[in-house]
Amino acid sequence: MHSYTVTSEIAGYDRKRRALRILFEAGFFAAFQIMFQVIWPDGAKLGHLWYLWYLGFGAIGGLIFALMFETVLAKLTFPYTLVVSDDGIITIHPIYERSVRKDELKGVAELNGNALPVDSEYQNTGHSEHGSGAVS
Repeated sequence: MHSYTVTSEIAGYDRKRRALRILFEAGFFAAFQIMFQVIWPDGAKLGHLWYLWYLGFGAIGGLIFALMFETVLAKLTFPYTLVVSDDGIITIHPIYERSVRKDELKGVAELNGNALPVDSEYQNTGHSEHGSGAVS
């Protein structure tokens, strides 16, 4: 049985990617805020420059939202412990624990190329999705 500690850097959440995710989330929030104001405008009080106010508000709010979201996501997700043994893999997060046993894993070949469970009754009748029930 081997135990590994997975940090955000090991999982691919380095500083460059985190900065890109923060920028993407801030842009998404700002676009959502602007779209929200276009659908339900309340900029009559600000005159013709209301869109500049909401653009600035959306950008600053989006940056604050993205920083908070990334901080909370990183705290909830990382670090966690990965325990690998002969009969399964267990991940121990600060909040929950998940495990997968060797007997529970099935490959694509075992599922007949379909990720959904195959009905054994349908499979035993000789029907095929591709025409006749002949097996080659």
